[in-house]
Amino acid sequence: VLGHRARQEETEREFAALAAEAQDAVSRRMATYVDALRSGASFVMATPALSVTSWQTFAGSLDLANRYPGINGIGVIFPVARRETERPPSERPDRAIISYIAPTEGNEAARGLDVYSEAERRRAAEESRDRGTAQLSGRIALVQDLRQQPGFLLFHPVYQHGASIANVDERRAAFLGWVYAPLVAARFLEGVLGRGADRI
Repeated sequence: VLGHRARQEETEREFAALAAEAQDAVSRRMATYVDALRSGASFVMATPALSVTSWQTFAGSLDLANRYPGINGIGVIFPVARRETERPPSERPDRAIISYIAPTEGNEAARGLDVYSEAERRRAAEESRDRGTAQLSGRIALVQDLRQQPGFLLFHPVYQHGASIANVDERRAAFLGWVYAPLVAARFLEGVLGRGADRI
């Protein structure tokens, strides 16, 4: 009995150490993803005539597959106001459309998606807009993942260049949209932990 208990305690200690290492690795990787989205937000602010071609060029410069393993792509989401005949124009937009995403291959189903049409996507997007920081959604199924594995979205807000964003009201007034990244959880963890994922 004592031998079994000692082995169990050793296993628990090993797992705790592995879990702590994994948490640190995930935190570091998420920080690099946020940096990529921040650079995307800067690109959107600096490119008034944003186009599919210019976004593809920018995304290609990031070398996503090699420098950001586990990320499915990087895209831009714009809020779309309802027509004045549909609702009072003073009310906030209630659609947020994925307008650009790269690479195109494998992400075709995402383009044109209204992220406000699902509660968890909308919650994370609006929190990102109001807080002025990157925000991770809870667990969702990505439309571009045919296997429908657990996934999530990382949002980063984009504001008008030079605008004051000191509080929520100012951030909402200066808000232009989001740069975002879709991630499949299993692929993300494999990219972060490598063989350590199997050990855990």
